Amino acid sequence: MNILKSKIREYLPESFLLAYHKSLAFFAACWYGFPASKMIMIGITGTKGKTSTANFVWAALERSGISTGLIGTANIRVGEVEHMNEYHMTMPGPFITQKLLWQMYKQGVRVAVLEVTSEGLKQNRHLYMYFDIAVFTNLTPEHLPSHGGDFEEYKKAKGKLFTSLDAPNKKINGVVIEKLAILNADYQHSNYY
Repeated sequence: MNILKSKIREYLPESFLLAYHKSLAFFAACWYGFPASKMIMIGITGTKGKTSTANFVWAALERSGISTGLIGTANIRVGEVEHMNEYHMTMPGPFITQKLLWQMYKQGVRVAVLEVTSEGLKQNRHLYMYFDIAVFTNLTPEHLPSHGGDFEEYKKAKGKLFTSLDAPNKKINGVVIEKLAILNADYQHSNYY
C-alpha cells in the first residue's frame, strides 16, 4: 500500500493532492455535522512535548469541572472513556478525527484538546476544526523528510495552526470565543508564530 501511495504522490501534482486533502477535510466535517463548531478547540503543536502538554491541559480542565476530550499520540479520551491511540498517527485522518469530535460532543464534552502535527497541518487535516487556542511547545529539526528536508517548510507547516486562529470566533450558540496563542518563549522560533 505504501508503494502505491508513493507512486501516486510521484505522478500527481502537489496542487491536486492539496485539493484532495482539503476536500476530504470538508466532507468529513460535513458528514459529522461540524462538531468542532460546538466546542472550544485547543491545538498543541511542536516537535516535542505535545503529549505531555495535552494531557496536562486535559487534567487541569477536567479537575476544574470542565468536560474535556483529548486526541493525542498516546491516548484518546472521549467523555469518561480513555483508550490507547490505535491509529498509529498522532493526528488521525479527517474522518477519524471528526468522528471522535462528534462522539465527544454527543458525550457533552465542552473542550477538545488535540495534538497537531506538521504532517497533519501540511495535509490540511486541521481544516474545519476551528481552533480557539493554539499552543507552541518547541521546534527542532526533526520530521524534515516529509517537508522536503527543509526546516523552513517544517516551520511554515507548524504555523498553519496559528493562522487557523483567524477563523470566525462565534461558536457554541453564537457566543464569541476569544482566540489565544500560547508560545514557549524559550525557543528561538516562537516569535515566528
